Amino acid sequence: MSYLRLLRAIAPFALASASFSAAAQGALESPRFATYYSGIGLISGWHCSARRIEVSIDGGAPMVAGSGTPRQDTAGICGRSDTGFSMTMNWNLLETPNNRHRILVMADGVVFADTTFQTTSSGVEYLTGKRAYLTVPNFPSFGAIASLQWDEAAQNFQISAYETAYSRVTTRRETYDGALLIGSTGPSCGPYNSTQGSKLLKRYGSFAVDYANGQIALSAKYADGGSCNLPPVPMLSADAVSAQGFVGGNFNAAATASCPELPGGLKLLVNGQTLAAWTLDSCTTGNVRASASYNNQ
Repeated sequence: MSYLRLLRAIAPFALASASFSAAAQGALESPRFATYYSGIGLISGWHCSARRIEVSIDGGAPMVAGSGTPRQDTAGICGRSDTGFSMTMNWNLLETPNNRHRILVMADGVVFADTTFQTTSSGVEYLTGKRAYLTVPNFPSFGAIASLQWDEAAQNFQISAYETAYSRVTTRRETYDGALLIGSTGPSCGPYNSTQGSKLLKRYGSFAVDYANGQIALSAKYADGGSCNLPPVPMLSADAVSAQGFVGGNFNAAATASCPELPGGLKLLVNGQTLAAWTLDSCTTGNVRASASYNNQ
């Protein structure tokens, strides 16, 4: 085989090896795969040997990122610490029909990171003159409350305070006012319309949720004079059930046996502001929707 033919034969393997080597020496840490981004943030990561880091989003022209910043955590991998790279990005500038994007990161012209992510835009490049405050219950732990405030410079919400007083309380009661909606909402039980809530039988009432030593219990007092009391079950953490500050519990069929309006068991979610629960029978014949009572405040 001639020298030229040999080079042609091994070139694809050499290129694959070089790409693998480059990938093994670096990582893109933000944005991460299938994660949502909004406002102004960073594209960042590290690479052991790159002299030049470039970033391309959705097939756009490569943009040069700042590189060589200290990263003590990579010293053991790279034998050096000046491996960090980053560039500021206004995610509001990215618009596609489904807000999904692909990012390629290159070290000296060789791609070492390729991932997809999603963005949420305010609809304008830079939102001005707006103010907003809100709270997130049960974050970062059960009973705690995180306060968020709009930050125009970051085009995002920032945590302005934590209230942890409730997180140190082992016993607590919350009350919610609402209704039990009775009637099949299971698609497998015949014609199903997700907007048929107004046609379901409503049983209004007050729903009390008790927390004690890692357990959660539910009791209902209906406006028609009836009641239902469910025994304590292990509480599910906020991380296990939702990212919206909900905690909850799973009551099996034995736990709801004394409450015929809740056949098959009950799934309960609460976050200090909203209560949502649904029966676990095959047709999901009971749904509870309630809002926090004024007494909770």
